[in-house]
Amino acid sequence: MNRETTLKSTTFEIERKRFRLELRENRNGRFVKLTESTNRRRNIVIIPASGLGELGQALGAMAQF
Repeated sequence: MNRETTLKSTTFEIERKRFRLELRENRNGRFVKLTESTNRRRNIVIIPASGLGELGQALGAMAQF
């Protein structure tokens, strides 16, 4: 069994989309689960914790552009 524990979470809305960002942990390690929800569908992206620094840099660069 691969139980997951939520360590921290936040939810926010942008335009008509709702996003839930969760820092989770299981026996394989920590990861971020990003869920995008609209009225009709849901998309999920999983990012290993080891890649969060690189993701933050990429998002910062996009925001400055």
